[in-house]
Amino acid sequence: MKRDGHSLYSRRQSQQDPPSRWEHEAAQEEAQGEEAAKVSLEIKKAPKGDASTYSPSKAEDKDSESDEESERSEDKQQAAKEAAVKATEKALTQARKAVQDAIKEEEARQRAQVEGDVLAVQAEVEQEIAARLSDAKEKLMAEKASRLQEAEERLDQVFACRLQDATANMRKAIQANVDEGRKELEAKAQKALQDARAKQLNGQAEKLQEAEKRLKDAKARLSNLKGDTSKGNDDGSEEASANEDEEEEEEEEEEIGSDESGSDSG
Repeated sequence: MKRDGHSLYSRRQSQQDPPSRWEHEAAQEEAQGEEAAKVSLEIKKAPKGDASTYSPSKAEDKDSESDEESERSEDKQQAAKEAAVKATEKALTQARKAVQDAIKEEEARQRAQVEGDVLAVQAEVEQEIAARLSDAKEKLMAEKASRLQEAEERLDQVFACRLQDATANMRKAIQANVDEGRKELEAKAQKALQDARAKQLNGQAEKLQEAEKRLKDAKARLSNLKGDTSKGNDDGSEEASANEDEEEEEEEEEEIGSDESGSDSG
């Protein structure tokens, strides 16, 4: 808030000061000066002597008396002048002092008034500054809260995006590990199955070889028996050997069938 200097000056001028002491002293000194002037005027108007009573002897006396009177009158005039001058000087000194005192009083009063006005203006300025600082602080806090909220929202969005990406990557990695593990398990199972089939086939081949060997041995024994027996018994022995050969072949076929069914189930 700005204060108008003209209004302050007019307000000071509108205040009516009471009559000061120096004005009263100046009036007294002026009266003393007028009194001294009246005394000097009366001295100038005093009678100088009568011309009808003139005589030579008296003239000298008159001259001497007139000289004395003139000297006395001059002395009185000089004394009156000096007194008037002293009174005037004293009055001027007192008036000058009174004026200086009045000026000092007026300066002190105006200084106090100005200091009061300055303090009032300073208080108003401080109040205005405090109000503006409070408004600026409130605006700053509101702006800070708004920016903090925006930063939190952006952080939440970034965190959600990164969490989504991390979840997708984790799922991909888990799926890749699952696929790789399944492939490894399938490969191991396939290898185990191939190994089992190979073992089964090897076992079947060994059994076939053993059956063929037994068949050859049986045929050899049969041929030997044929050579040793009589001719009459040839027919019976042939039937018996034929039956034995058939039974051995059936047993071998059953063994081979059971081995194949076991390999398929494995």
